[in-house]
Amino acid sequence: MSATYKESFTSPTISVDIKDYLNEPTRKYFPNSLARKVYVITPKLAVALAGDEIEMKNFLNGLRSWAKYDDVITKELLNKCLSSYNLNESFKESAFLMILIEDLKDNKIEISTFTSGKWKQTETEIFETIAAKGSGTTDFLFWAAEKGEFRSSLPKENIGHAIQSNTGLIARLLAIEIASLWNISNNWGAGFELAFYNYDHFTLFSEIAYVLYEAHYDEQGGIGDPYPAKIMYYKYYGEELVITSIDMNRGILEHENEYYVGQATECNTQVFQVSPLDEPSEFPLSEIVSDLSFSTYRIAAGFIIKKNNKKLFIPSFFNEGPETHITYVPNKSLVIKMHEHAIKEIRNAALKAFSNL
Repeated sequence: MSATYKESFTSPTISVDIKDYLNEPTRKYFPNSLARKVYVITPKLAVALAGDEIEMKNFLNGLRSWAKYDDVITKELLNKCLSSYNLNESFKESAFLMILIEDLKDNKIEISTFTSGKWKQTETEIFETIAAKGSGTTDFLFWAAEKGEFRSSLPKENIGHAIQSNTGLIARLLAIEIASLWNISNNWGAGFELAFYNYDHFTLFSEIAYVLYEAHYDEQGGIGDPYPAKIMYYKYYGEELVITSIDMNRGILEHENEYYVGQATECNTQVFQVSPLDEPSEFPLSEIVSDLSFSTYRIAAGFIIKKNNKKLFIPSFFNEGPETHITYVPNKSLVIKMHEHAIKEIRNAALKAFSNL
């Protein structure tokens, strides 16, 4: 969330107060707080919001209250609900994108999309149709539509293919943010949520670690062994999103059998509680989560590869399975395992991009 005044702000990506980095005399908005903007209203209805905090809060509250009274929500009922809400007055500074799934006969479904506000759309080879709204619209569409190479072991009609491409994009945006503050400087970013329809219900993508590696080119285009500098673990506790952000300040990187294993010897951990707009948490973080330990095979990795400290190549990937693994026990251990095949792919991609940076 942004505000017209400056105050201290630390994001999950940047472990220091960034207010002093945003000193442009023409700057109108400043990063102010974190709040969730993607919601699963019912198993068949999800909404994304952008705009004014009070308008979004009131709309979300009203939508939740309305949805409680209908066991089966149809597009006719939803249209009736939206027409009764004075969007021109009560939602004029904001926007929503809503998706409703209706079950049909023969195991078929109907997908209906509802929007308020002017969402800008573009078509891309990797993501097909993209819609964006808010302060990050231009930047987000630029990065998402940037021509690149995407490979997946899954067919395009498989939901896993879409998850791979989207989480890979998120990891890349987080890496860009750390490398340049680009996103936050333009009043968007800091964190990303992903919701998807999983056969019979919408779900928020949880228990995923975004790992950001750093590396430098040598004169021949080699990058050596990338170093895992930042880990951000996303997990939902009910409506609360908790992001555990870890800076791996010092560590040991070893090659064991077919894996690269990174083990922290010194790390700094910060925890961010991201609450829903309409229900700010009344509970301290210690009451929401008693143990910040985690273990996950669900990893999206972004690589910040620098050339002469001026040019960047930022590839990324997503993997869920035994090829990647992270375990973390606060004040005790942090271990990252990455199969050598993944690092080999990154090296090959980096070498291919070297002369074109």
